Amino acid sequence: MVSESDENAARRDEEWDALVAFYGDDLVSGSLTAQPMPDESSEATTIGSSCRCWSIQIMPPNVTLELRDVPRDYPSGPNPPKPKLKAPQWIMDETRQAELEQELLTLFESDTEVAIMWVEHCRSVIEEYQEANQTSSISKQNQQADEQGDDEEQTTTASDQQPQTAASTISFVPGSKFGQSTRHFQLSVVDSAEYQREVHHGVPFHPPKSGPSETMQSHVAPVSCMEHVDWVLHYLLFHVKKVNQASHNMIAYRFTDQTTGRLVSDSDDDGEKGSGSKLASLLELTNATDCIVVVSRWYGGIHLGPARFKWIAAVGRQGLEDAGFLKKNNNKDEGSSSTTTSSKHKKGGKR
Repeated sequence: MVSESDENAARRDEEWDALVAFYGDDLVSGSLTAQPMPDESSEATTIGSSCRCWSIQIMPPNVTLELRDVPRDYPSGPNPPKPKLKAPQWIMDETRQAELEQELLTLFESDTEVAIMWVEHCRSVIEEYQEANQTSSISKQNQQADEQGDDEEQTTTASDQQPQTAASTISFVPGSKFGQSTRHFQLSVVDSAEYQREVHHGVPFHPPKSGPSETMQSHVAPVSCMEHVDWVLHYLLFHVKKVNQASHNMIAYRFTDQTTGRLVSDSDDDGEKGSGSKLASLLELTNATDCIVVVSRWYGGIHLGPARFKWIAAVGRQGLEDAGFLKKNNNKDEGSSSTTTSSKHKKGGKR
C-alpha cells in the first residue's frame, strides 16, 4: 500500500519533470534547503521530491520565481510552498512584487500542483505591468515633446521635406519555447475594415487528467480569401488577451476562391506536430468550407500523449458547430468526441 507521503513525493517528482519539460533544465533548479543557498550548485539535486526550494526563471534578465519551504505533504496538504518573486526594480517594484506573491497564495487549492500555474500567472502580470509602464512613459515623452515644440520655433530643413517610408508589415514573434511560428502581416490588410471578420470564441475547455492550467479554446470565423485569414490571425494574436501567450495556436482553413472558383485549404501545427493536419481533416471530412478554425492550447505541465489530438479535434469541432458551420451532433469520424461545452459569441471589433 502506497503511503500518503510516498504519493506526495511521487507527485512532486512528476511536477518537477513537467517543469523541466516545460521550461528547460537550464531555467529550473532546486535546493535541498528550504531557501536557496548562495554556494549551492543547482546541480546538487534534480529530484523534485528532495528539493525544499524550487527556482524557475520566468524571463531574462534574472526574473525568477522561487517556491520556498515546499511542504512534505505538498501537494495534497493544506499549505502551499512560499512564493518569492525576484525581479530587478526597473522591471517591477518591490511593492507590486509583494502584492503578486499574495495573489499567488490565493490561487492555491489543496491537492493541486501550482508551480506552472504560478509561473505563468507571474509572467502574464509582469508583461501587463511592463506594457502599462511603457505606455505611461511614451505618453510622458510625447507630452514633453509637445511642450518643447510649443516653445521652440519650427524650422523646416531639406531633410524634413524628404518623404518618410512607413513600415508596411507587422510581425508576431512568439515568446515561448514550443516551436511556434513567426507570422508577418500586411498593414494594408489588417488595418482595413474591408477584411474585418466576426470571430466566434469557444468556451475554454480543460481536458481530463491534464495539468491544472491546461486549457484549450477554439476561435472560428468565416473567410473567403487569404486577406480574411490574415485579418483573423492578426486579430487573435494582437487583440485577444492571452492568445499570444498560448503554447500553440493550431490553424486550418478552407474556402472557395471567389475569383477562380478553386478550393483553397491549408493548415499550420504552430509547433504541435500533427495537429494542423488533424484540424484540416476535420474540415474536409465534415465538408466545412469558407471558414477558419484556430485552436489555442495552454500546456498545463502534464503530457497528454496521443489523447491531445482527440481533444484538439473535439474543441475545434465544437467551435465549428456553435459558429454554425456544422450541424449539431453530426457524428463523423473526426468529430465524434465532444467537449460538452457551450460557446459564447464575440465579435472582432474595429480597432
